[in-house]
Amino acid sequence: MDIGSLTWATLAVLALSGCSHSTASNPGNDLSQGVAADLSGDLATTSGNPGTITGTVAGKTFGTVMTALWIDGTDTATNAVVYVFDKTTACGDISAAGWDVTGPLSSTQHLEMKTFNQTPATFTVVTHALGAGQANASYTFGAGGDTVGTAGTVTLASLVAGGAATGSFDVTSFGSTANHLSGTFDAVFCSTGVEP
Repeated sequence: MDIGSLTWATLAVLALSGCSHSTASNPGNDLSQGVAADLSGDLATTSGNPGTITGTVAGKTFGTVMTALWIDGTDTATNAVVYVFDKTTACGDISAAGWDVTGPLSSTQHLEMKTFNQTPATFTVVTHALGAGQANASYTFGAGGDTVGTAGTVTLASLVAGGAATGSFDVTSFGSTANHLSGTFDAVFCSTGVEP
């Protein structure tokens, strides 16, 4: 075995310590579903389609989901926090406080949706602290800060602890009734992710 093969094999093994995706037929990592990795060794697996999105906020069109990740809530671990990004984003990119306005994500659009708990249901979007059946939603474009969604719904269709979370969203009034984002997500769990 040459040193080049050993290096790539070592990197592949190290990459497996990042994010994971589960399926009913193969709990844990199911690498046959597709792999996206960056050079730092972070790994994210998806079913090949992280989701869809249409709409605009503050005149900026958000039309493509390149990555969808979810984490346990940082402040309340029973929350599910789903992120959809318009650029390829690794689990390690969201693992330090302030990730939304610094580093590789400083020019990336993302929608954050936080649900009261991790039980599949439809949650009503609110702007205050979460109660049963409620979700918060906010749009961020780099250092521009958060624009809070004030109405709509976030639906968790399925969620497997440490695995995938799927669902849909329809959120409006990010500061104006003209602002509206809707779509779907198939998010990969990011065990090291934190809320920004």
